[in-house]
Amino acid sequence: MSDYSEGRRITMPVSEEIERYRRTVLEASGKLALAEMTDRTFGIAWRKGFADGDYIPVDLAGGQGTHYRIASGAMAVNSIAYTAAAGKISDVAGVGAHPEGLVLTPANADGDLVTILPLAILEHLLTLTAGGAIDQYLRTTLTAGKLEIAGLTDRTLGVVMQDIDAEDDPALLLPANAPGPQPRIASKAIDIGDMTYTAAAGKISDVAGVDSYEEGIALTLAAADEDPIWVLPLATNHSGVT
Repeated sequence: MSDYSEGRRITMPVSEEIERYRRTVLEASGKLALAEMTDRTFGIAWRKGFADGDYIPVDLAGGQGTHYRIASGAMAVNSIAYTAAAGKISDVAGVGAHPEGLVLTPANADGDLVTILPLAILEHLLTLTAGGAIDQYLRTTLTAGKLEIAGLTDRTLGVVMQDIDAEDDPALLLPANAPGPQPRIASKAIDIGDMTYTAAAGKISDVAGVDSYEEGIALTLAAADEDPIWVLPLATNHSGVT
């Protein structure tokens, strides 16, 4: 068992050599082993474990704030990270892989250290079919069974979490009713704390248009049109100006 626990970090024994910042899994023995692609992450090794029985501090995967991971290849900012072999992460979802979070710093090659934002909301992602090209984080609506970019007067079904290139491509959708903060694309400058509303072209604004809907409270700043922004969605969308 662990010998102390403080916040998101605990100390536990390993069953094998584990490099720093690798994903770990908890074995039946109560020891940590290197996590493989199909393993859900128990925690991240905060220092190297040299051999069976060595105790190391581990950051629990469910802890708040940003976390470190080791990339298995090049990864772009804002890509979705998935579990990969050898305790690493990848922006490619292998068979049986699990979503890990949103990449905040880039990786240029295998072995690079990256920062991610672990998102519980990733567990709520749905895979739907796109009706055409859709940029990442744009609001969408469902038309004839396919995702389309939502207009000002459309209620938000959800936002796509990756760029969609063409009609009939699979699209990872974060439903608008998923818990926690969510990404959006601003149509203009928006201040932290502003109420946001649905806007044209799948974006949001701090100005309520005719027949727009309240979208949520801005948690980050948008300096201009096309900037990504994080909002805390309202439990219920209410009609804006009518």
